[in-house]
Amino acid sequence: MQYISQPDYPWQVLREKFSGKYEKAVIPAPGGNDWFHAKIVIKYPHVTVYVNGNKEPSLNVDQLNKRTSGKIGLWVGNNSDGDFCQPADHCGKSGEIKIMITRIKICCIKSEYEARMAVEYGASAVGLVASMPSGPGPISDEFIRQIAQTVPPPVATFLLDKRNIGKRNN
Repeated sequence: MQYISQPDYPWQVLREKFSGKYEKAVIPAPGGNDWFHAKIVIKYPHVTVYVNGNKEPSLNVDQLNKRTSGKIGLWVGNNSDGDFCQPADHCGKSGEIKIMITRIKICCIKSEYEARMAVEYGASAVGLVASMPSGPGPISDEFIRQIAQTVPPPVATFLLDKRNIGKRNN
């Protein structure tokens, strides 16, 4: 979950200057193909977001602008699909909006440029290749780390690495 305030505070600026303050993980995370309910409460200057009826907010921040009226935007990712369901569609109570996201994974990213292009064209996740027996060739762990740090939320990164074959993260 992330708060941004365009044009002065895009995600890149907030991540660099206020790491972890304006973006938080949704716990428990909704399933990748599931609808989820988001309740956004704006009481100037506070913005609070609750997901799936949780009593604890997923995000609780103060606005970075002085706007007290206008519109808000819901962003589902760079060029990625998202389905919004309104009460007329019989998907929830009055005033609710639900979102469903189509996920696209792009593998074998070898540069920051390729990562940017993947995100720009709608990737939900990008794969980076370390030590593997086949494929386009591995890149160093340090370069993988460098590329991964440039990938914006909510885009995920994953590592393909023969050192972890047969191991599971539980």
